[in-house]
Amino acid sequence: MKGRSKSFEVYRREETPQAWHYAGDPRVGDLVIVATKPVILNGRPAEVPGAPPFPNNLGTHGYDPELVPEMNGIFYAAGPNIRAGQKFRRVRGIDIYPFIAQILGLKAPSDLDGDPSALRSAYKPLAGAEGQK
Repeated sequence: MKGRSKSFEVYRREETPQAWHYAGDPRVGDLVIVATKPVILNGRPAEVPGAPPFPNNLGTHGYDPELVPEMNGIFYAAGPNIRAGQKFRRVRGIDIYPFIAQILGLKAPSDLDGDPSALRSAYKPLAGAEGQK
């Protein structure tokens, strides 16, 4: 399947990018097919008589924003622990967990993929809130 289309990449589980953490995960199939641009992959041709022009689709997700920047999300935050007016060029989803943990006064696990410093400048300690950093 490798090289058959510019719309997707095919990996063996052990060959997937390290950042995905798929290599040793038994829940990941032997082959991983990843769309390289926003496209719907399905196993049923649209020409099946009586089939809708676009087959039922239960979800389109899993695009790697590192490879498909159009799939980046939007991050907004507001509240008493958030500094107003902060702007970031890009926020990765995995960087939000340590930020929320900080707001809640919890210590995030040290083995996270997220970067605790990514949103640090947006954090505003509450007046008189001891123990929150």
